[in-house]
Amino acid sequence: MSSPPEQPTIAAARRMGAEAMRDAGRSVAERAVRRGGARVARLDRLPAAHAALLHVVEKTIPRLFDPAAADDLDETFELRIRNPRRPEPDRFSLTIARRCCVVSPGPAPSARAGVTVGADDLVRLVSGEVGWPELLSSGRLELTGDPFLGLRFPRLFALPAEPGRPAILDARRSAIKS
Repeated sequence: MSSPPEQPTIAAARRMGAEAMRDAGRSVAERAVRRGGARVARLDRLPAAHAALLHVVEKTIPRLFDPAAADDLDETFELRIRNPRRPEPDRFSLTIARRCCVVSPGPAPSARAGVTVGADDLVRLVSGEVGWPELLSSGRLELTGDPFLGLRFPRLFALPAEPGRPAILDARRSAIKS
């Protein structure tokens, strides 16, 4: 025996309308971040802009960190950001312990895994313009050291596997909740 269909109410219509407005706002914000990410990524070609991008990376990486994905991980990664004007990349040490991430400029001698990426590709990745498997398969994202640990890196920072939802928006929302 089936139950009678639910009658529409004004309150239900309001909830549906509010939900639709939030979803529309999210998609507009996502498109804006993707467009902006592509523009910011192009700035990496300018000398002063690369230094500014490095500063932003240092401040943004901890915001992207997902403590739930870290679980009981106690490791150090070395993040190497390719510099378009120098053969040697800029280096950061990412220490993950007790579900926290600390970013320090400089090499990480005790790192068991390393990640190398261009600042422009990192911006594209965080803005949802590209997924990390695409960067990995094209050689624009390199994982070194322990392969199993290296493959945890994208999940630790909620990096998208395919173009679409900007990771930076999710990080912003989780920061607002806490």
